Amino acid sequence: MTQSLGAFFVYAIFVMLLAVAVSGVWSKLMYESYSYELSKMSLNVKWGVLRKHSATIPYSRIQNIDVNRGIMARLLGLGELWIQTAGVSTAFTKFGALRFSEGIIPGLEPKEAEKLRTTLLKRIKGKQGL
Repeated sequence: MTQSLGAFFVYAIFVMLLAVAVSGVWSKLMYESYSYELSKMSLNVKWGVLRKHSATIPYSRIQNIDVNRGIMARLLGLGELWIQTAGVSTAFTKFGALRFSEGIIPGLEPKEAEKLRTTLLKRIKGKQGL
């Protein structure tokens, strides 16, 4: 009985270590897949490991830009840039409304996120004639 219990714990530890390793590799691949480019008229974002995605967000449609730093991001010294547009989606749950950003750029250092936010705000004002 104790021998099978010991084998179970060894198996459980192996499975947990494997899960941690796989999630670490996946996280690294996702982090490296994100890229962005500021063009004359829009922000272009690309991401994806198995399935490639891209989004073109015209400066004229951007309504709000937030720098988000959750607990894990703060522990890692990182942040995300959330870009909401005029056509942003909203979902209603029992906890209230959830807002989805049309563009998210994760894994930025806080200073880089703030600099990108400032640059985007300047380009937005230029496109809106403000």
